[in-house]
Amino acid sequence: MGWASGNEIFDPVAETLIIEGASDALKKSVCSALIKALRDRDWDTEDESLGMFEHDEAIVEAFRQNGIILECHEEHPENPWQCEEERNHCGSHRDDLGNTWTDLGSLDRLISKFVQIDKGSECEFQGVVTNVQPVEQSNGKSARIVEMEHDGQWGFVYQQTAVKVTENPEGE
Repeated sequence: MGWASGNEIFDPVAETLIIEGASDALKKSVCSALIKALRDRDWDTEDESLGMFEHDEAIVEAFRQNGIILECHEEHPENPWQCEEERNHCGSHRDDLGNTWTDLGSLDRLISKFVQIDKGSECEFQGVVTNVQPVEQSNGKSARIVEMEHDGQWGFVYQQTAVKVTENPEGE
């Protein structure tokens, strides 16, 4: 059984921390502890409070530390899939069943990030993205050419291509 009254406790505390000019560290610490305590008592409307304070990164981080995120909710253009990744994430969308797809229009956000591009079950190429160029395939569908700094690689990215933002294994 859920408990919707947690908002009546959390929201005034978070608002007071903001009004009183609490440091980010204090807001994160207090809010994280309060979120945990409220969730232990079956708080089930925490997403409403998160939405209310989404402008405050310290409070958002407190929710994140407790496994609560603002979800992307981007929908696949052809299938009934909805992205469950955190809002503004980089890389491919992923639903709760593990289906992945790439929003080709958002690939520009990957410039200067180290990524791994997978096609099928193996890594096609990886490196720091230096350029993204739109191209039209002969079948009329859109794709992108992604150029990499790492070993001068480049390749095509299609909607079904999995793109992962990763740590550079060489520490560059």
